Amino acid sequence: MLLDNAVMFAGRVVNGADHRFVFAGVIVTARQFDRERQREYSITVTATDWAEEPLIGISYVRVFISDVNDNKPVFAQRLYEVGVDENADVGLAVVTVSANDEDEGMLDEAAERGGPAEISLIIRARKGGQRGAEITGIMRSTETCCGLCCLSLLHIPNNAGFFSSFVIAATGANAKLRYQITSGNKGGVFDIEPEVGTIFIAQPLDYEQQKRYKLLVLGLTGFTDVIINVWDINDNAPTFSCAPDNCHSSIAENSPPGTFVVEMTAVDLDDAAVGQNAILTYRITENTHNADSADLFTIDSSTGTISVSAEGLDRELADSHHLIVEARDGGGMTGTATVTVVVTDINDHVPKFREDWCGARVPESTDEDAAILELSATDPDAGTYGHLTFSVVAGDPEQRFYMVSHRLEQTGALRLKKQLDFEQPGEQRFNLTIKVEDSDFSSLIHCLVLVEDENDNAPVFTPSSHLLSPLPEDISVGSSIVQVVATDTDSGQNGDILYSILPQSDPYGHFTVSRGGVVTVARPLDRETVASYELVVMATDRGTPALTGSVTVHLPLLDMNDNGPELETAYTPVLWENSPAPQVVWLNSSSTLLHVVDRDSPEHGPPFSLALPSVYSTDFHLQDHGNGSATLTTLRRFDRERQTEFRLPVVMTDSGVPPITATSTDQCSYIKRYARELEGVAITGLFICPFYSHTNFLSVCCLVLSCLFVSVSVFHVFIVRMQKHLC
Repeated sequence: MLLDNAVMFAGRVVNGADHRFVFAGVIVTARQFDRERQREYSITVTATDWAEEPLIGISYVRVFISDVNDNKPVFAQRLYEVGVDENADVGLAVVTVSANDEDEGMLDEAAERGGPAEISLIIRARKGGQRGAEITGIMRSTETCCGLCCLSLLHIPNNAGFFSSFVIAATGANAKLRYQITSGNKGGVFDIEPEVGTIFIAQPLDYEQQKRYKLLVLGLTGFTDVIINVWDINDNAPTFSCAPDNCHSSIAENSPPGTFVVEMTAVDLDDAAVGQNAILTYRITENTHNADSADLFTIDSSTGTISVSAEGLDRELADSHHLIVEARDGGGMTGTATVTVVVTDINDHVPKFREDWCGARVPESTDEDAAILELSATDPDAGTYGHLTFSVVAGDPEQRFYMVSHRLEQTGALRLKKQLDFEQPGEQRFNLTIKVEDSDFSSLIHCLVLVEDENDNAPVFTPSSHLLSPLPEDISVGSSIVQVVATDTDSGQNGDILYSILPQSDPYGHFTVSRGGVVTVARPLDRETVASYELVVMATDRGTPALTGSVTVHLPLLDMNDNGPELETAYTPVLWENSPAPQVVWLNSSSTLLHVVDRDSPEHGPPFSLALPSVYSTDFHLQDHGNGSATLTTLRRFDRERQTEFRLPVVMTDSGVPPITATSTDQCSYIKRYARELEGVAITGLFICPFYSHTNFLSVCCLVLSCLFVSVSVFHVFIVRMQKHLC
């Protein structure tokens, strides 16, 4: 800067002013000055003449630098940074910002005339709601700035303690500025007193929502940053991230101690860097226990890791466990969560049958695929480990049975694969071994299956028929003929056989059969009545319904000569009196031949020998023709008035062995029996009645005489029998 009224001297500046001045007859400035850096300079000026012995003149010049308004007002600090508790009351003053102007004079005056300025500051620190340390000082404008705020930190003495707010109070007229917050005030949490610059709390603070605010404060044409740190307090309890419904874990049963279960992580929204507010410790407040009353689980107090602490995890005893875990911060606040530990299954149980043994009775007629018996087993394991399979492993070489497994229900059905036959060897009972198994283990059970016989087999005769030799017809009653044997492969009453004779094959009841199958004669036989028999012997079991088998006994009878010859028919011979001899007698109205028959077989019958007793030889002649026939001829005349009838016994002898001789007429059969009692000769005769011309009268007479003859014969037989009984 050039000095006003500069004087031209011959000399030079010898010291001072840091080369800011030069002398060229006058003292002139050599550099630009900044009053805010140095307000005045002291200069020594020397003048020397041109004499050979110059004289030196010294002058002392004091140069004052006058102020110009070359500095804008600036805040006292480039940066304000304070802290406040998050639970501070609304309305609490946090900090007061102030600005100054390095030009001389008060800021308000400097704004008008550009003079120097200074500001008196009082810095007060508050702790909670109480007043703390106080710092007092003077700030002067000594620095040129670029127009924007220059930042610096506010330092608090170490002995100030922990304070919730700082107030920077400006004194003097230069504090009368207008302040406002232009940015960083999210949610309008803070406000500022425009005249004073005091920033106070306008809305409740929450450290967990915002920990730090950076406010930009405008004062006239300058700005400053105010950083407000919200200090955490212990106002949040720990919370588990999985709560309330998702704290689940699983672990295999029988896991050994030390096995990891789950990591229980809790979150505390308080600041971990501030004290112990977010330093968490864990514990289990409600545990579960094993059979020895030991805790099954434990937790790492620092990490929240839950692990198995004792033996005894058994899914079959408890398939889940519920633990209550607590997280506690350093301030004593706690949070809890319920952990559900699901015990997963492993295949640690052997399947077992519910019964020690099993048995069933099966009718042999049971259909294929029919259920024989139901088996059940137990396996406490779950899932596929509890799915059971049943099978027959022994006792069924012919594979007549099979098992149907109901895996989920843990049951099995023994079913019939092939139909049974009780009569087959080895099929009356089966001692089966049945196995039940899961994926790893198995067990066995023995089952006795008894096959019940049913009446499915009829009695069978061996042989199926009997052809017997001819049997004499005179065999004694009670004689055994043959023994038939039937077998029935059924058992019990189904195989118990009763024998009988089919009535149609023995209509006269001549035979009977015993329980042992022996056929005997029950009544006298007569070949002339039945020549042979086709006896059907029945064997009937006692089953329900009863089954029957039969055998045919072919029994021919051997003829015995037990029948004498007899007249073929009843003859009524007629003889006319006074007829000349010889006269052939008509035996009936159509024939003069007398025919003889024998009911025995031919070997015991013809040829027959026919004759009349010799006492009648003078009156009659019987001509034997040798073929079982004869002709009767009279040998004289007959007079009815002298003899009305003749009884001619015809003596007939067969060719049997021994031969039988009999007499025969048309008389009744009891005459014949009487003849047998008299040495086997039946005395009967031909009753011949001579006829008169009046035929009807003669016929009546012959009929009367015949009746008398029969009556006498019957009486004679009665007398003979009585004599036999008396003897």
